[in-house]
Amino acid sequence: MKTSSRLLKLRTVCALFLISTLALSAQEAGALGGEKSTLRAIGAPSESVVQVVSAPSDADDFVRFAKDVHISAGEKIADNVIAILGDVLVDGEALHNVTAVKGDITINGIVHGDVTAIMGDIKLGSQAIVEGKVNLLDGELQRDPGSSVLGKITHQYLGSRIHAPDSLESWWTHALSQGALLGVGRGLGWLAKLSFAVLGFSVLLALGFPKGLRRTGEVLAERPAVVVLSALLTLLALPLVFLLLCVTIVGIPVALFGLPVTILFVVFGQASIHGLVGRRVLRERGSLVAAVLVGSLIFGLVYYLPGIGLLAAMVMGVLGLGCSVAALLTIKKKTETPALYVAPVAPPFVSTKIGVDTLKPADSSPSPEASFMPPVMPVSPVSALPRAGFWIRMAAMFIDLILVSMICGPTGAGPLILPVLATYGAVMWKLKGSTIGGIVCGLRVVRLDDRALDWPTVIARALGCFLSLVVFALGFLRVAFAADRQSWHDKIAGTVVVREPKGVSLV
Repeated sequence: MKTSSRLLKLRTVCALFLISTLALSAQEAGALGGEKSTLRAIGAPSESVVQVVSAPSDADDFVRFAKDVHISAGEKIADNVIAILGDVLVDGEALHNVTAVKGDITINGIVHGDVTAIMGDIKLGSQAIVEGKVNLLDGELQRDPGSSVLGKITHQYLGSRIHAPDSLESWWTHALSQGALLGVGRGLGWLAKLSFAVLGFSVLLALGFPKGLRRTGEVLAERPAVVVLSALLTLLALPLVFLLLCVTIVGIPVALFGLPVTILFVVFGQASIHGLVGRRVLRERGSLVAAVLVGSLIFGLVYYLPGIGLLAAMVMGVLGLGCSVAALLTIKKKTETPALYVAPVAPPFVSTKIGVDTLKPADSSPSPEASFMPPVMPVSPVSALPRAGFWIRMAAMFIDLILVSMICGPTGAGPLILPVLATYGAVMWKLKGSTIGGIVCGLRVVRLDDRALDWPTVIARALGCFLSLVVFALGFLRVAFAADRQSWHDKIAGTVVVREPKGVSLV
């Protein structure tokens, strides 16, 4: 029935459509080898006979998507009629099969083939004649006593008819079907709450990452081509990466975690665009939070517009993802080595004698009274080395993830890959100050006070990684935007990841 949500069942519909197409093809192949004969109409008197008209064998498909099909009286269609997300009304004559996927079929004329409705109903009027079969998949048959069906009537159910919640029905009716993302109507309170939740999260991003949000928005203004290219490449790469991770079995948790991270990238990028537009409207007056609120209000009103609201939301989603990825790719390298304090060398103390009438110049020769302070040689602390950025740390982590997966996979410890990875990291940090991935990339974990790493420190850092991970990976993303290049688990443990100079062995 039409009250069912079309959006919720789209994937199921596509699969069922392929199945029905194959079934119809098999039926046609069987019909070519069979004999056309005179059959008695089902439901008609015993003496009533309907002559079957043989149809051409080279029929094509007459397909309509999201559109109704009407065969008017006196009209003949020599093709297979297929309607997807649309209804079919036959008042004339269909020489071949009639199929509707997520739509109803109403027949007041003649169909020389089969009639199939997938998740839809079939209505046969008093003048309806169906010379083939009537197939219903999760549908109902409404039949006038005067109708004739020469073939078999079959009902198949997928357990029970699938109905969408009223909230999704209302969203489709008042927004999506009109080309808008947001709408006003009964049952849409959840959509308003979700919109305010996204707005609140954007404000939190503006408060927590003001510099990163500004820089991400500026990337769109300065390099729009890079943003679009980054978005397209990311959208092409995500399915491939997801598939590769799922194939390895142990990578399934990582693949599932990648979905919320992608959503976070989209929301962060959209918040940066909202802030950029808001700053332009406010002419750089006011805080970034005010700019995000103004930009979100403007785009929120656009999302309500029929015809363009849904398209604008899709474009904003793509641009938001592109902005976040492009901002990470175009981060300018900054020197993170703080200036070293060099103690000044004290000049020699020279004793002079001041007379009453004359002032004698100081004697340049060494004097017994003179004392010298030895120069203090500056010592460069380990924590003063250049700090590692986001991408090099992600590369090291990816190497470690591959190594741990190779161990967990054959041993059947795939579900424990994250605890095993944390344990591996803690042990390697304590013993070597780095993991194997860190050694390959020339990275080292050190304490800010330059003391040696002890077990409490490495355990606190390993447990802190879970906190950095569960909150949409914000703890890891902080490395990309924070000036100190510290993640949340670095903050917890009082550590920092530095890049060792070339030629220094970490083994």
